[in-house]
Amino acid sequence: MKIKCPKCGNFIQSKIETYKYKESGLDNVFLKNITVYECSCGISFASIFRVSRLNELIAQKLLEKPALLDGKEIRFLRKNMCMPSKDFARRLGVEKTTISKWENGLQKHREAYDRSIRFLYMINKKIEGKGKNNIFRILQKKRLKEQDTGFVITAEKEGNDYVVNFWPIIGGLGPELPNVWISQKKIFFSIASRQEFALELLQTKSNQMFSSQELLSTETISNAIVLTQRRGQ
Repeated sequence: MKIKCPKCGNFIQSKIETYKYKESGLDNVFLKNITVYECSCGISFASIFRVSRLNELIAQKLLEKPALLDGKEIRFLRKNMCMPSKDFARRLGVEKTTISKWENGLQKHREAYDRSIRFLYMINKKIEGKGKNNIFRILQKKRLKEQDTGFVITAEKEGNDYVVNFWPIIGGLGPELPNVWISQKKIFFSIASRQEFALELLQTKSNQMFSSQELLSTETISNAIVLTQRRGQ
């Protein structure tokens, strides 16, 4: 499908590539085989399929993380519940300012609060069955001490849904998807939590069918990101 540039009016070229999902607010989420449109005038945007469902599956992967959630991950879970900071704080028994400090990395939270955040999310989203059991199994007897960020989450559209995985990585995160992966047969990490990630390469896949589709276009104009949502396409 040909699309005209909203800025210059020329037709925009498209390509299929791995896209860093910066709109999620997380630094380590990548979407595979996403259509990205780029114009010679500088405008670029990506078309992302079923944003709400995608965010739900990413959130479920975060719930399985065998380490403390970091601030951005806490914010992601809270926003995915559509819960204001005030209500979130009240449910956790802390002040609203405490939530702000956690989410902005100004204050570390304790393990008990971390588990409470995950359980609150599961209750709010009514996560049951296999998904709930996987989370409990991974977190059982795990000490959540460090905010390990040595992993990436990848999502790839498959049929009417996504397949979402997390993968340990070597080195820091660059602007593109890291090309150094750790397979199930090659685990050489000194950090225990990263070993657990490699051993727990679980796929989250839904068999549910949805009555409507949701498409997100992310448009970058002069380094400013504009989000638009379209339904029924």
